[in-house]
Amino acid sequence: TPTPTPTPTPTPTPTPSAHSIAGRVFLGGSGLSGVTLVLSGTQNSSVVSNADGDYAFSDLPTGGNYTISPSRPNFSFTPTSLSFTNLTADHIAANFNATATATPTPTPTPTPTPTPTQYFVTGQVKDSGNNPVSGVMITFEINTAGTLSSTMTTTDANGNYSSTNLGCPNSVKVTPSKTGYAFNPPGIILVSTQCLTGTATADFTATLRPTIFLEEGSVNESLALDSVTLLRGPFRILTDFNLSGDRHTRVILFTSNLGLSQPDPSKLTVTAGGTLLLVENVGTVTGVQGLLASYVIVRLPDGLATGSLPLIVTLNGAASTNSPTLGISP
Repeated sequence: TPTPTPTPTPTPTPTPSAHSIAGRVFLGGSGLSGVTLVLSGTQNSSVVSNADGDYAFSDLPTGGNYTISPSRPNFSFTPTSLSFTNLTADHIAANFNATATATPTPTPTPTPTPTPTQYFVTGQVKDSGNNPVSGVMITFEINTAGTLSSTMTTTDANGNYSSTNLGCPNSVKVTPSKTGYAFNPPGIILVSTQCLTGTATADFTATLRPTIFLEEGSVNESLALDSVTLLRGPFRILTDFNLSGDRHTRVILFTSNLGLSQPDPSKLTVTAGGTLLLVENVGTVTGVQGLLASYVIVRLPDGLATGSLPLIVTLNGAASTNSPTLGISP
């Protein structure tokens, strides 16, 4: 009996020790280049799709776990990733579909709202005796890039004032006013080639302007008496009715209270028709209840014009509120 031939043991097919994963990134049926594909898991690496949209990861150890995730700015992908668990074979269709996304419009950085420019003017009004003067109207004439406007305020019991916010002016003229008063300076101008900003100070000195009393029933004739005869004018420059040796007429004028008890040419002057009259005496009128007034005795000089001459009484640089006439006869 022949000996049976033994059946040969088949040689086992060797298991590959490494595999690959490959695919393509599509965009509407065509390949999309420039897509970064990141491999993570048992092995980490990345590749970029070529001009046809193809990519590949090779030499991946068998049995590994892998995830592939695509990315490219302004594109989204379906699926967002592909995962392979216990890799035992090559995969050549790990494909992705890309969709273009709209480029977001950058949110503009808001222009900061500029802080409104603020400008104020404050100050105080006092008289020559350093006493506050209340009730003075303060006018602000504002020039802002050629646009003119104005606003006003009034001094308080302490003589103080403050403007509202005047904005962004190029110039502001500050002017005080009150009936019967003169002011030094008469106004202050604040100027800038740009915006005036911050707070400025503008102080003023107020001087009470004297008022010359009028003859009763007269429209513009001063109340005046010959100092000797107490007769009304017109007056002659020279007279025989004179208690002095120079024969020059002295005339008594009456004004609102000057606050003086003796002549002081640095404080008080009197002119008639522009000619300076010598003040020889000044004082307070007495004997009339409720009357607060002053008398002024002036000497009529040689060369004084004849006719109705306008009188001006000036006290501390402030001219009288009126200018009635003084009659001078030839």
